[in-house]
Amino acid sequence: MGKMVLIKTDGTVEEYAVKKLEFDTVRKLIGCQWLERTKVRYENRIRDCWLDEEGLLRGRPTFNPHVRALAQDYWMKVGIPPDTIQQFVGHGVVWIP
Repeated sequence: MGKMVLIKTDGTVEEYAVKKLEFDTVRKLIGCQWLERTKVRYENRIRDCWLDEEGLLRGRPTFNPHVRALAQDYWMKVGIPPDTIQQFVGHGVVWIP
């Protein structure tokens, strides 16, 4: 049993208990076809997070500062400068196994 945590662009968080990670469900929650994976620090652990890969290309201008902050926390801990971190577009889904 695991949990998918949807982090919306407005900061709203929704949790879904699931038996396993299914990418069709992730795509529906995010509202896209192509997924981008990044690492984030969520609940003090390193987790995978999926976002809309084509958000900028498709003109979806809503950045997600909440997911970016989680990614920045992880990336800084592994030595990546914060000014190199991209902007994330749309909702994000964190997987907690």
